[in-house]
Amino acid sequence: MVAAIAVDQLLNSAQNGVYGVAYVYYNYKSEADQDAVSILAAILKQLVQSRPSALGPVEQLHQNHAGRGTKPSLDEIYSTLGDVLAQYPYVYVVIDALDECQSETRRQLLPKLYDLQKRADVRLMATSRIVPHVEDDFEQSLRLEVRSSKEDIKCYVAGQIHRMPACIQRNAALQEMVHEKIVEAVDGM
Repeated sequence: MVAAIAVDQLLNSAQNGVYGVAYVYYNYKSEADQDAVSILAAILKQLVQSRPSALGPVEQLHQNHAGRGTKPSLDEIYSTLGDVLAQYPYVYVVIDALDECQSETRRQLLPKLYDLQKRADVRLMATSRIVPHVEDDFEQSLRLEVRSSKEDIKCYVAGQIHRMPACIQRNAALQEMVHEKIVEAVDGM
């Protein structure tokens, strides 16, 4: 939710194309489609779509592979992304649910993103549950812990009662049980 709000704000503010915005929402159900190459390629695609004048390096990459029927490597995508980033004064990259990312993918992706920050003004934001292996990746970064209060969750669930089965909608005791169980299961997430 925090990442979606941030992306929405960034996209609304970037309508004049002054800076770039790219985002990735990890999903544990789509692990196979979310390797480091795919993620960097998705970031590259978003940046080129919002600034077509930056298409040159991507066209060159495409020409290098289209005739041979091959796919670009991680390093080729990374290099092309660096060329595109150079055409922006700065770029925001938002990665949501990094804890859903496979460890090997994260080990490949984060060093590339950190290195891009050395080459260009890349402002990186990542969200994750509190997980030691992800925390270790960001030990030198600014962090903000965001937790939902029980009252926030109860308020949200109360607003969703109309989506629940009729038997719950008609029974205050069942509604209270649903509230309690969801608040317990969410545990601040």
